[in-house]
Amino acid sequence: MDDHSGDRDRESARAEEALLLTQFAADHAPDAIYWIDENAQFVYVNQAACQSLDYSRDELLRMGVPDIDPTWPKDKWDSMWEDLKEKGSYTFETVHQTKQGRIFPVEIRANFIEYHGKSLDCAYARDISERKAAEETLRFTQYAVDNISDIATWITPDARFIYANKAATELLGYTRDELLNMTVFDINSRFNPENWSAHWDEVREKRVMTFEAPVRTKSGDLIPAEVRVNFVVFEGKEYHYTFLRDISERKCAETDRLAFERRLDEHKHKFYRETILSVTDGKLDICEPADLLHYIRDAQARIDVRQASDAAEARGQVAGFCHLLGLPDDEACAFVIGAGEAITNALKHGSGGRVYAGKSDNEVWVGVKDKGPGIESLILPRAVLRKGFSTKPSLGLGYSIMLDVADRILLRTSERGTTVVLIKSLHEETHTPFEALPDTWEGIPDLVG
Repeated sequence: MDDHSGDRDRESARAEEALLLTQFAADHAPDAIYWIDENAQFVYVNQAACQSLDYSRDELLRMGVPDIDPTWPKDKWDSMWEDLKEKGSYTFETVHQTKQGRIFPVEIRANFIEYHGKSLDCAYARDISERKAAEETLRFTQYAVDNISDIATWITPDARFIYANKAATELLGYTRDELLNMTVFDINSRFNPENWSAHWDEVREKRVMTFEAPVRTKSGDLIPAEVRVNFVVFEGKEYHYTFLRDISERKCAETDRLAFERRLDEHKHKFYRETILSVTDGKLDICEPADLLHYIRDAQARIDVRQASDAAEARGQVAGFCHLLGLPDDEACAFVIGAGEAITNALKHGSGGRVYAGKSDNEVWVGVKDKGPGIESLILPRAVLRKGFSTKPSLGLGYSIMLDVADRILLRTSERGTTVVLIKSLHEETHTPFEALPDTWEGIPDLVG
C-alpha cells in the first residue's frame, strides 16, 4: 500500500467519524431538527423532534410538513421552497401539532442545502410556548397600563419621562411625544433641579411614597393629584414608576362636606343658643368670641389660676373688687360664689386659666377663661341647664348656681377652651337670698387635688 492510499484511508476515516459526530450532535440537540425534501417529506428527524410531537422516528419519516403544521398546505410549501432556494435561509414563526392534536408555537430557522446531489431544507424548530406566554402577559400588562384611568409614567434619575400612558396625554393635554421630551419640573411645581436629588434618594430609601401635589396641564390649569411613587431597578437602571390620580372630585366632595359640616354646626349652634336663651329667660347666651372681646380686653383685674391655692386668692380678689364697686354684701357674696363655680370648672377641666373682672356704667362682670377640651355639643344643654349635672362626678352644681346669681351669662366653648362671663347689673336688686346658695368652695383643694 502506497503512501497516497494510506492518506485517503485516514481522510475517509476522519470524514466518517465527523459524520458520526455530526449525526450524534444532531440527534441530541435540544431543538427539533428536520431534513425535508422538495416535496415537503421528512428524510431525517432527531430525537427532540420525536419528543416534541410524540411521534416515533419511523412515523415521522413517513410524514411531511403538512402533517405536523396545519398552516402549511402543499401549495404554500411549493412557494416557500422556491423562496428558500433563492434566499438560502430565513426565520419565521408557525405552529406544530402533536400526535394528540395539541398545537404549540414554534420558531423555524430554514436553511437550503445540497447533500449528495439532493436539495434539502435543514430546518431547526424551537418551541416558543413560554416566550409567547410571556409576550402575551407583557401585552396584557402593557394594554392595562396604557388604558388605566390613572396617569402612569416611568421617570429617570434626571427627572425625564421615558414612558407615559394614554391617561397622561388625555388629562395633561400633551401628546406622548411632547411628554417624552419633558421633565417632572414641567408639570409639578413641587419639584425643581435643586430638590429633585434629595427626593430621589428619599424614594430609594422608602421604596414607595404617596403624597398630594398639583399637576399643571398644557393649558395651565392645576389639577389636584394623589401621587404614588415606586422605586424600581430594571436591567440595572433606577427608575421611578409613578401613578397620578386626579382627585378633583374628592377635593370637591371634601369641600362640600366641610361646608355642610360648617352649616350644620351653625344651625346646631343657633338651635342651642335660641333654646338655652329661651329656657333661661334670656340669661344664658351661647356666643361667639367677638361677643366676649369687650369683657376680656377691658377687664380691670386679671388673675391667673393654676392650682387650688390660686383659686382661693382669686375668690378673695373678686370679692374685694365687687365690694369696691358698691355691690350690696349679699349680692356680692352670691356673685362671688357663682364666679367660684366658673373657677372650679377651669381647674377641673382646663388645668387652670385666667380670671377677668371689670365694670362698665351699669354692670360688673367676672369672666373665667381656660384652655381645656370644652363642653361637647351633645351634652352642652344638660351641662348648663340640668342642676347638678357634670361631665365629672365631683364638679358639683355648676352652671345652675351661676344662673341663680348672675343677671346674664355669656358662654363660649370649643375644643380650644371655654370662656364664661358672669354679668351683674348694678341698678337691679337681687332676688336670690345669699343664704339659699350653697357655698361650693368648701373643700376646693380636695376637688382639685
